[in-house]
Amino acid sequence: MSSENLFSQIKILTEIEIDFTDPDSNLTIDTTLNYNIWEIGQPNKLLFDSAFSNPFAICTDLNSNYPASNISTFQIMVVSELFGSGILEFVHKYETDPGNSGGYIERSYDQGRTWSNLVLDENMQENFYTVSDLIDDNIPAFSGSSNGWQKVTCYFSWYMLLKKSNPWPDGWGLGMNGDQDTLLVRFNFKSNELAAEKQGWLIDDIKIQIRDVGGFTDQYYQNDYSCFFQPESQNIIVHSHNQPEMDYSVLIFDITGRQRMLIPNSPKIINTPSLENGLYIIRIENVDDEINTYKILIYCR
Repeated sequence: MSSENLFSQIKILTEIEIDFTDPDSNLTIDTTLNYNIWEIGQPNKLLFDSAFSNPFAICTDLNSNYPASNISTFQIMVVSELFGSGILEFVHKYETDPGNSGGYIERSYDQGRTWSNLVLDENMQENFYTVSDLIDDNIPAFSGSSNGWQKVTCYFSWYMLLKKSNPWPDGWGLGMNGDQDTLLVRFNFKSNELAAEKQGWLIDDIKIQIRDVGGFTDQYYQNDYSCFFQPESQNIIVHSHNQPEMDYSVLIFDITGRQRMLIPNSPKIINTPSLENGLYIIRIENVDDEINTYKILIYCR
């Protein structure tokens, strides 16, 4: 048995692509901030001399180094009637005073009332800063030098998204009732009081996709099994209603579609020490080639 390319079969619910060629109504530069230095256009600096995909990008001042004591932001609004897994991608360069100034990304699921640094979400991130990459005020951020263009990828999980009409604890909901949700993604640049003579942050080709993580299955026999995560034991519990025990196999995929575990002749109790907090797809295949698929949230690691 082998894994399959799940992404090729996942339904895309919402997609935003911004290459800065034309104005995009989803992107807003915060003009309420004094000296907001984000600009869209053709960069004209020593290191930032062109966009990644010509002609335009967004940059902390297209022509000059960033000033001291500056906070500048822009945000992207993502609206969807139903949320699944999310992916944020962009390419960028940065040059800042290491440990003092830098750029960081936040998200809000409550119309901007509260914000959280993306690095704290503990989802899979590629070429992203870590919680220990701190600038002034102990903010995790991109800081120092990127040494050229880098592509960044950050994944979201559906269970984090706010559903204002859904009274779930801790402010998160399940995408029910059919009303639209709004996700705000905010790019922040912050410099301290030192005039570092650095060029700042240059970003291009931003893409945000919201995907239906359950959309890859073509067969569905949900009543054959019960499957749930037990936080006390940190195990996944599988119970077969119609099939003999040990007469099925279990495959576990993360939200990127990567196979994380394969358990042939699966036992009823599946230990999950190698899995981090997050959303997983549990695929149960029995001897009759029937497929059951579940979304399981693993937490309290």
